[in-house]
Amino acid sequence: MSTPAASMRTPLQQFFQSDLAIISAVASLKLLLHLAAIPGYGYFRDELYYFACTEHLAWGYVDQPPFSIFILWLWRSLFGEGIFALRLLPALCGVATVVLTGLMVRDLNGNGGGKKTAVFVATLAVLIAPVYLAMNAFYSMNSFDILFWTLAEYLIVRI
Repeated sequence: MSTPAASMRTPLQQFFQSDLAIISAVASLKLLLHLAAIPGYGYFRDELYYFACTEHLAWGYVDQPPFSIFILWLWRSLFGEGIFALRLLPALCGVATVVLTGLMVRDLNGNGGGKKTAVFVATLAVLIAPVYLAMNAFYSMNSFDILFWTLAEYLIVRI
């Protein structure tokens, strides 16, 4: 049952007191962290190799799936070859992983009401996990791998 004070809150106040505010804050922090790190390093050697693969699209490569190369080709066509454009895509994959994790934890507590502490701890864990920090810092198929497995887990929770 809601109290009279709770029913008088504006939609903006309700948002800032919700699980979605926590998820949004941690996801934003993840994006800012990766954006701040982009100018600090040059191209990773695999990124140059992936650029070369985009010049010769094929359905099969020996060492990576064609999906990640096609996505890079499309991204490169739209945003160019700059290091910022290249590193933005894995950073966005990391942000999506944080969001999916928060939504998953929120939904695990029945009736879609995960405890705010649980949502915060789970999203923070995804934010600071060294493997996620590394894999979302440069372009590789691993950013997509982590994102798609998290999406699969989220869909299983929803089912």
